[in-house]
Amino acid sequence: MLHSLKEIARALGGKVSGRQVLAPGPGHGPGDYSMAVKPMSSDFLVHSFAGQDWRECRDHVRKRLGLPDCESKRSQLTPRAKALQPQEDIEHRVECALKIWRQTTPLTADCLGWRYFTERRGLYIGPLRDLSHAVRWHGGIGAVVALMTDPATNTATGIHRTFLSPTPLSASAKCWARLVSSAFHRMKK
Repeated sequence: MLHSLKEIARALGGKVSGRQVLAPGPGHGPGDYSMAVKPMSSDFLVHSFAGQDWRECRDHVRKRLGLPDCESKRSQLTPRAKALQPQEDIEHRVECALKIWRQTTPLTADCLGWRYFTERRGLYIGPLRDLSHAVRWHGGIGAVVALMTDPATNTATGIHRTFLSPTPLSASAKCWARLVSSAFHRMKK
């Protein structure tokens, strides 16, 4: 993100609170901190405590920061990067997820994934024996990878990756999946 927290707070009439800015949302008055803005590496996340649509909040923030609107940003995409049709998108996401799964290896006592479960999470996974049908290690990306399956058909529908680093308290998760009924939380597209 090209703007500091102080710059975002100034532009929105808000205040810095931790690693985010609390500010009035679209149509709200000064001092009504109904929206949170959290800078990311190349953009930002917005959340409305007043229940406003996140797109409206995003556009409000982009306008106040002098950034191009998202429609302008989309029009600059190359034809390859344009959105796929919904069914193609699902198939593509599952295909990419399973490609990552095929690159994994079983958890072993000497890998960071095993250490994460036993030392950090306090789980003794020895009696569980082989978990490689559901949880594996991907050394290339430094992540524990869990296979997600459809509970009714046992068909692979995606993966969940927990990225690890040797330093304590540094794990982040990413989920790539086909969404299946209410068995999984809905992901934003």
